[in-house]
Amino acid sequence: MEYKRKLLPVEPYEIHLLEKWFSDLSAEGLFLVRINSVFATFSVKEPKRMLYHMEPKEKNMEDYPNQEQVELYEECGWTFLSSFREYFYIFSAEEGTAEIHSDPLVESSLIQPHAAKTKNYFWIGVMFLIFHLISGISRLLLFSEHRTYHLVHGDIPFPSLMNTILCLALVFQCFHTAKGFEKVYRQLATGTPVSSIKTSYKKAVRIHKLFFYLIPTVFVCGVIFTFLPFSLSYSEKPMAEISHPLPFVALAEIEEDANFYPTESYIEKIGSEGDDWWEMKANIVSFYTELGAPVQFSITQHGKNPEITDESGNPYEAHLVLDYKKFSSFVSPQKYLEELFTLPQFINWEIIPLADTPFDYAVLAKKDNYTKLFMIQGQKMLEAYYIGNADLTKHYSLFDDVLQGEYHR
Repeated sequence: MEYKRKLLPVEPYEIHLLEKWFSDLSAEGLFLVRINSVFATFSVKEPKRMLYHMEPKEKNMEDYPNQEQVELYEECGWTFLSSFREYFYIFSAEEGTAEIHSDPLVESSLIQPHAAKTKNYFWIGVMFLIFHLISGISRLLLFSEHRTYHLVHGDIPFPSLMNTILCLALVFQCFHTAKGFEKVYRQLATGTPVSSIKTSYKKAVRIHKLFFYLIPTVFVCGVIFTFLPFSLSYSEKPMAEISHPLPFVALAEIEEDANFYPTESYIEKIGSEGDDWWEMKANIVSFYTELGAPVQFSITQHGKNPEITDESGNPYEAHLVLDYKKFSSFVSPQKYLEELFTLPQFINWEIIPLADTPFDYAVLAKKDNYTKLFMIQGQKMLEAYYIGNADLTKHYSLFDDVLQGEYHR
């Protein structure tokens, strides 16, 4: 026998809509066999409209109704068909069979425990969500001495955000279900039969599909992003492929020498000669998006001057990485710098606060022939990481032009 499965179009408490759905499908040749929380399974036969009746279960009842009830319903032309989770028994009959006139007050007493149970699920979900939020905020605000740095550099895992959204979606679904069962219970308790409860089928389908697709989607995204870098987004492009202008200072302007020319790549030298040396591309733009700094990008430049050579005859080389950040309104750029300078990589650097600059705040960091100049203007910060012989503090005007402009990715 051929079987087909269909996604339930509405929530379990929308009894009259489900009964009508089963009947409409039987007229198309699909007859209900079994049902679970997500799908209903139908056997394919000759079309014949059937009637369906969903009877609320007593609390903790078995999947099969008692024999007395089965025999009573069979005498009236109704056959037990399936059990729908802990909520309902489903009976079917041929079209034209007299309806089973269940007492709404009795049905309300049977529905009430399910309404209370779904309400408990809602409050459990709320408590779990609150615990999840408190633990996350506590970890960020109380137990992290570099919390601003973490916000800016994405050390707060993206899956945590996805898990919060998932918890929120589950809580809203539990609330929606609890509210629905409560509404059915209250209407039955007034003596109103299920068939008289007015519900918009299109609206019910829309809400059901929203939860059905939203929750698995968020869950899958959370699982996928668990195995990716803890960054909300990252991309890298050659400068030549950037169609919109970027706030930019050319390395040649820093060098101020007509013999200096930019190169497309350079050798990254780490360790002794020949150890951990590799070729790196220059003129690359890397974009980042993080919670604490939604706009971040860095531009890598490199160049040479063949007229200046060292003792080995190698031409003079210079390297510049411009790192632009636009912080969120709740992030302090100066606090970010304070935390940055306490990190291990700055232990041997000389940190020099600068005065008489066009910036709100500026700091120079030096180590050997490495120079880092940090410039803050409002919520924007420009970091110039430089290897070479030029004095970056003589080029404030170039960097100030970058910070005076506005850039939105």
